[in-house]
Amino acid sequence: MNFKFYILTHLLFFSLFLLKSCQNQPKKEISQPKKVVFDDFNGFPVNPFCKIDFEATTIENQNKLIDEGFALIDIGKYERHSDSTVIFINDNFNSFTVYLKSQKYLTNYDLLYDLIKFKSSQFLGSKLFAEFNFRLNSSNFSIIIFKSNQFIRLKYEVIKST
Repeated sequence: MNFKFYILTHLLFFSLFLLKSCQNQPKKEISQPKKVVFDDFNGFPVNPFCKIDFEATTIENQNKLIDEGFALIDIGKYERHSDSTVIFINDNFNSFTVYLKSQKYLTNYDLLYDLIKFKSSQFLGSKLFAEFNFRLNSSNFSIIIFKSNQFIRLKYEVIKST
């Protein structure tokens, strides 16, 4: 009986010691994962970039770009000076190329990549160079993405319009 009492007493003191030492530790705050809002991709993939709609007319899409702060620089070339984003339009918006140069996109590339990958129906490639396919009710399109240290290039191409 003495031995059991001896063990229980030591276990009790040890437990109290652990409890006291844990209380003195500073509490670590649990941080939420970083969430970045990419306004240019609101409505993605239905609106693949800056509210562009593959079913809209060329004039409607040009007006949407202007509403998003882009200026027509040359035939088929739009630029937004606030973040150095450049868009090259081909074939009446059935294909276009976007160059993202802002630090917001370059430093949060993994989040942008994950957003595009999550919404795609098919994917091939790596984080630095990949092709994504999208199937929508009205049109199917692909995005080829390429990342360098200075920019991210997104090449949009309509595959099939119904």
